[in-house]
Amino acid sequence: MLSSKHSPERRPSAENLQDGEDAGQTKRIERLENKIDSLEKELWFRSRRYNAALTGMQRTLNITIASAMLVATIFCIWIFFIQHKQNLSHTITQPLSSTPLPQVAPARLPHPSLPVQMVPMR
Repeated sequence: MLSSKHSPERRPSAENLQDGEDAGQTKRIERLENKIDSLEKELWFRSRRYNAALTGMQRTLNITIASAMLVATIFCIWIFFIQHKQNLSHTITQPLSSTPLPQVAPARLPHPSLPVQMVPMR
């Protein structure tokens, strides 16, 4: 959590001062250490809150996307069944044509024992 810049080994502290140094410097360093500690704690709490907010927003977004996909799927299935039902009712209730279909003579194929005639290409 502490960066190397503010680690206890690199940070000047009241214990590390020489005996000849001034007591004002000692109090100033102690206040700065306390301020750094409080800022680190505040940063930690803010990052936790920020991460929690992001997690909540991501969860909301995932739920929204999943809901939209579910609605779209249900809509497509509903449209498919309505169209299918209309096609079935159309074929059952209405005749295709009132006139009979024209009779077409079946195609005449040559007997299999006859040789195949080659047709020249143009």
